[in-house]
Amino acid sequence: MKAVFIDRYGAAGLLQVAEIEKPVPGDDQVLVKIHFSSLNPVDYKIRHGDLKPGDAKHLLKPKGRYVATLPTPGKIFQSLLNPLPGSKRFKTIMLKANSEDLKTLKTLTEQGKLTPHISHTFSLEEIVSAHRQIETGHTRGKIDIQINRA
Repeated sequence: MKAVFIDRYGAAGLLQVAEIEKPVPGDDQVLVKIHFSSLNPVDYKIRHGDLKPGDAKHLLKPKGRYVATLPTPGKIFQSLLNPLPGSKRFKTIMLKANSEDLKTLKTLTEQGKLTPHISHTFSLEEIVSAHRQIETGHTRGKIDIQINRA
């Protein structure tokens, strides 16, 4: 399977796509196949090193917990490089979407009442170009990353 790696803060050109061995989940784990992901301005700010988990520490009370749901790759990357200082903890959790809410979103989309705006779609191999696009600050809508073209 393919993965995107970066070993230090810096420019989009540091991102590398490589083949890795498909992980084998343990008894208490699951392996999720991802078809699409997206980029947000916060992702390049994290990649640059301009934004770190400690930047949110003013939002937390002593012994407070920072919880992120449905983490972006940027959140995972930032948590690995910069654990929160002191007694603050960073925990990433995954939540199962509420089926009724998803049905409502599906209905609204089918009725044309909800239209996602996708500005650009890039393949995983084009991740550097995707990061460079979002850095322009001129993107209106989502930048989607298509993981598999099969």
